Amino acid sequence: MHTRPFISVLIVAAAFAAEETPHEFTRAEPFAERARQRGPVIELSLKAALEQAIERNLDVKVQRFTVETNRVRLHGAKGVFDPQLSFSAGLNRDSSPATSLLQTGTGLSAYKSRSATFAPGIQQFLPGGGTAGISISGFRNSTNDAYTFVNPIYGSGLTLTLTQPLLRGFRWNAAENQIRLLRLESKVGEAQFRQVLAEVVHRVRNAYWALVGAVEGYEARRQSQELAIRQYENKRQRVENGMLTPVALTSSRAEVALRDQEILEAEVQIINAQNVLKQLIAPGPNDPIWNAIILPTDRPQARDIHVTLDEAVRTALENRPELEQLRLQLRQSRLNRKYYAQETKPAVNLQGTIGSVGRAGTVYLPQADLDPGSSRVLNPTHPGFGGLSTSFQQVMGFDFLNWSAGIQVQLPIGNRAAQARYAEAVLAERRLETQMKQGEVAILVEVRNAYEAIVTRKKSLEVSRLASQLSLEQLEGETARFEAGFSTNFEVLRYQRDYAEARIRELNALINYENAITALQRAMNTIIEESGIVIEASGGSQ
Repeated sequence: MHTRPFISVLIVAAAFAAEETPHEFTRAEPFAERARQRGPVIELSLKAALEQAIERNLDVKVQRFTVETNRVRLHGAKGVFDPQLSFSAGLNRDSSPATSLLQTGTGLSAYKSRSATFAPGIQQFLPGGGTAGISISGFRNSTNDAYTFVNPIYGSGLTLTLTQPLLRGFRWNAAENQIRLLRLESKVGEAQFRQVLAEVVHRVRNAYWALVGAVEGYEARRQSQELAIRQYENKRQRVENGMLTPVALTSSRAEVALRDQEILEAEVQIINAQNVLKQLIAPGPNDPIWNAIILPTDRPQARDIHVTLDEAVRTALENRPELEQLRLQLRQSRLNRKYYAQETKPAVNLQGTIGSVGRAGTVYLPQADLDPGSSRVLNPTHPGFGGLSTSFQQVMGFDFLNWSAGIQVQLPIGNRAAQARYAEAVLAERRLETQMKQGEVAILVEVRNAYEAIVTRKKSLEVSRLASQLSLEQLEGETARFEAGFSTNFEVLRYQRDYAEARIRELNALINYENAITALQRAMNTIIEESGIVIEASGGSQ
């Protein structure tokens, strides 16, 4: 009784739906074609991405500055052995009232003198803690003193000095200890550079494959959309031929809309993956890469590893830069312990000086008459008669040799400050030894996890490949049944979704397997070599 009105309403609604249904949907274009239409495109291989990251990555650049800073500091610390050249010169004039005949003789009320001096020298800190110096001096004095029978007088001298510690500071002083520490610190910086470089390579590889996965996921969803549109068109043809009612198109339209939504979500994933990779490559916020679209050109390949778990653990313990840094820091701590042990000893310094002097000038014969008006008689036969050159001849001939030697001893009572520094160095050494064991255990766990993850990821890849193949076979069979009239549109759409998801799972499994291998290479610290990167001796890479 009520069947006919209900059928009438259903027919009207179906007709209205058929009129509102578009005959064509907007098909998503392949990602590469869309990218080239939208703007500049950068086709990027994994190797090119790694090269650009190593050259331009900001983390790598910062660590390069650290390496160079350590080298500059080491070079500066060696400056303690640079010779120190000194020079002094001066003029002097004295005038004072005469208070005795022995100053000026008779008839003069003021005592006057003039002098000129110069003194070059050089001093150097020696390996072993000693200090050596050599200096040359010269002067000229003139006076109105009547009792001075050499006037003006020229003097010169050559002096060699040496100070050498015998206990504290002998062959292990603060300057040399600092050089040893900075030499090790430079190696620590290089190990940190390798650690940062390995981490950047790891992140770039993961980011690159994440972008590949996002692009391939987009392509899988695009193909799924294409299948849904074809299914819709097939049903629409059947509706037009009267084989199906227009209501049957509703589920197909909904399925196409769902695939459109999945494509939009895939585009968001591509954008996020692009930005992560760009952040690792771009040298700054104004780089043109931010306005370009990256097209990855490589695809992950399933590959086997040829290393046992024991070999992987042994390689990691030998190669990891974190352990290398701890080893170097432990050596630094031992250097400090040895230095502070020296500081607890008394200071016993050997001091020695040897010199040669010379004197020359205008020599007069001694005379009893000190009247300023009387003439004085020169004595040219005197060995000191001459000028500055004569005095230097005496110096270089060692005519007047002087020397001195002595020992200086300093014995701090208690010496608690040095003992405390020594105790602190011992504790620091023990702490680093404990940290070394802690780091070895952590790396052991990391390698085992990475190694076992590869086995699991490989099995997951094999299973996902089989599932994808079976899903395709199911879709083909169900499509054939639908075309023969033995299946429903709902079942075909379900198998289409299952196949699309199976393809994405297979791709993700392949990328996860590649990332697992990368993680093992990172744990073993072979990722730099495996990526074809050569580290230069200067701390850079090529």
